[in-house]
Amino acid sequence: MPAIDEARDEAVAAVQTEGASQVAQATAQRELAEAAAALSEENADAAKNALTSGPRPLELVQGIYGIVGTVRFVSTYLGPLVRLRRSSDNTERDFGPAAGGDWVDTAEITAWLAGATASVKTFYDQRGFKHWTQTSNATQPALTISGTFAWATFTAQQNFQPTAAWGGFARYKDAVSYSLLAKVDAAFTTGRPIVWFSQGTAGTARRVALEIDSDLRVRGNSTTHDNFTGGYLTPQSDPLILNTWFRVLHRTNFRGGANSVIANGLEKSIVMNEVVKTPDTSSLSVRFNNTNPSGLPISIAGFVAWDRQLTNDEATFADAELAKYAPGYVAPTVPPLIWLFGDSRFQETQIPDPNQRIQKVLADSFNPYRRVQNQAVAGTVITSARDALLSRTIGASEVVLVQSGINTDLEDTDANHSAYISQFQEMYDYMPAGKRIGFNTVVPQQSAVTGTSRNTNITAFNNLLRAAFPNNTIELAQAMSTYGGNTTGAPPAAISNDDLHPNALGVSAVVAPTQKAFIESKGW
Repeated sequence: MPAIDEARDEAVAAVQTEGASQVAQATAQRELAEAAAALSEENADAAKNALTSGPRPLELVQGIYGIVGTVRFVSTYLGPLVRLRRSSDNTERDFGPAAGGDWVDTAEITAWLAGATASVKTFYDQRGFKHWTQTSNATQPALTISGTFAWATFTAQQNFQPTAAWGGFARYKDAVSYSLLAKVDAAFTTGRPIVWFSQGTAGTARRVALEIDSDLRVRGNSTTHDNFTGGYLTPQSDPLILNTWFRVLHRTNFRGGANSVIANGLEKSIVMNEVVKTPDTSSLSVRFNNTNPSGLPISIAGFVAWDRQLTNDEATFADAELAKYAPGYVAPTVPPLIWLFGDSRFQETQIPDPNQRIQKVLADSFNPYRRVQNQAVAGTVITSARDALLSRTIGASEVVLVQSGINTDLEDTDANHSAYISQFQEMYDYMPAGKRIGFNTVVPQQSAVTGTSRNTNITAFNNLLRAAFPNNTIELAQAMSTYGGNTTGAPPAAISNDDLHPNALGVSAVVAPTQKAFIESKGW
């Protein structure tokens, strides 16, 4: 092969020129080329698959020292995911992802099996360090195929344990984080570790485990004792659901910090004190479902470990991304964005606590939570609100709410009414099909009570607004003016910060609920 021939020629040239050091370097290059060629030939079926677009999200979290599974997690990995053993004749074969995908090629496996079943002999480490191999046929987990998905299914006596230090490092030193995508297939009576790390000899050992009890609650255990006693135990998670895919991320640090476990997005943690004794330099042992007297009835699709304690943000990100690999995963629907355009009635700088302003209160009032973007500016005239909207690209499912109108322009005179309606029309026309826009009726000043010329003018404008946009008018003025049984025709003092603006109660009790009710009435 060209790569091998080139490396061999370099070795010969090195003898003639640079001496022994170059010989050693060129020989090492030749050995690497031979290994790569052998892997390419042996796993031609896996290597033929082109990469899907990458990188994968999990590999963005730095420090991975081992990652295995029946799905490709690493974008640059072209090798096989698993080595299978066929039950009918004990023939073994490697299998990689299906063409154009990341899950192991179930169609090719099914054809190869020809009605037989398969056991998983090896999980290949997608970082290329140490693979997981179970040489005992009796304790190899079965491969379960479901459509385009496949995973390893363990019974009580089946397990994996790499025979040498796992990963690119001799030991995990002070910290480790790891995450698992799995499901419990049957009830069991005795709790035990799902996966555990062990490093060091008696008296110097550090052990980390993910444990599960018979009530399907998991917890993380970090200890310096050989039998996992006297360690740091996280609080137990909420119960998992039998036969349902779950993911758990455990992270710990023997130099002090959090010992935490995140189960399906919910974290439980305790604070660890620093452990002063340092383990020896013996190899790191990683075992999956290998406990006495027996293991667990459990399936695994993926496992990843990092050589450090992930940050809170990294752990949350990794957990959310691993969830997307669960067979049958359905991406959550992202609720449409809500835009607010207008003046100080939406900006609400008069309310000092941002958590009590319309943007936060309105967003939190929805279940699930709705994203709200506030583009309002104090003192904005309608032309400014219009221009702000027209400068944005509004999605077809997004909602726009408008609260704009200088009261002196509309209350002191009716000369500006038609101009305002015309500019509202421009905003309406700019919206995409479906016209998901709502215009709030202009709220009178607190002093503009019924019978005053200001109240008469503002009422006339709001009537024009209703006539022009009968399906897109939000009755905020009426809601504010009648709060608490008020009959003055203007907002009562209880919900007013001043003559013009609502206070925090006005926002939470009237403004936000009125916007929400309008959106929900439209099915937006």
